[in-house]
Amino acid sequence: MKRVTTVLGLGLMFLAGCALYRPVRGSSLEVLTRSGSSLLTELSPQDAARTLVEQFGKRGFQIADRRERTAGEVILTFKGSRTKVDVRDGSGTGLVNEIGSVFFAQISTAGGTTRAFLFGKPALDGRMNCNEAELGASLTRDPCDPVEVEIGSPASWRMTGQEEAEVIQSIALELEVAGVARRPPGQHRVASQRP
Repeated sequence: MKRVTTVLGLGLMFLAGCALYRPVRGSSLEVLTRSGSSLLTELSPQDAARTLVEQFGKRGFQIADRRERTAGEVILTFKGSRTKVDVRDGSGTGLVNEIGSVFFAQISTAGGTTRAFLFGKPALDGRMNCNEAELGASLTRDPCDPVEVEIGSPASWRMTGQEEAEVIQSIALELEVAGVARRPPGQHRVASQRP
């Protein structure tokens, strides 16, 4: 019995000293529906792209890539840093993680209306998470990395997709108020995320 208690005690001490990690799978689509992530406008695709570059730039996200996927369809990529999180432990060792976001804007036109689908993912130290199941790999060109964060850490709280959804929603609302764009009809927030 003493041997079992000792082994159990050593196992618990080992686990207490080890951090538990979880993969980051968050994205703006955890919060916003496709309808809530889309904008419709009468602007040309080029003017819509310029407007989005300006809107993301005002929020600290610079254009990092532009590519044409098919005739008349353009994908813009925006990247930026949101915050730095100190994850040093009491011993003075550890890291400062940079938490950022990667956004994709898929711009297409049909019937004289330009549609922009906006999608955002959290990034840790410049690495965006792998969560292509929502979209296929259709929007992303950069390789993704399996990003993991310590459960309960300040970094994990900022890697859910909520902050990316807030950026997308603020851009949509600003363009709606200005009369430049509108969101398609339908539910804009995922049911489990409604206030």
